Amino acid sequence: MTKAKLTLIVTPIVFAVGLWGVKILLAPPISEATIISSVPVEQIAQSASKDLPDISDNYQRHMGVLDTLKTP
Repeated sequence: MTKAKLTLIVTPIVFAVGLWGVKILLAPPISEATIISSVPVEQIAQSASKDLPDISDNYQRHMGVLDTLKTP
């Protein structure tokens, strides 16, 4: 492949990538984040039982590592 043919192939590619890079730098794409809640967290919290065991007691019960930290 001669240098002229290679130049004819590479030049448009470099030009297109350069234009794309300038466009991205000057006007980046804008994304819009929204919260889509499919689980009614407030309703679950209100309907939860009020007499649940303490989380630290439950955690220590299932993690044998923390047995030494239990207070009498």
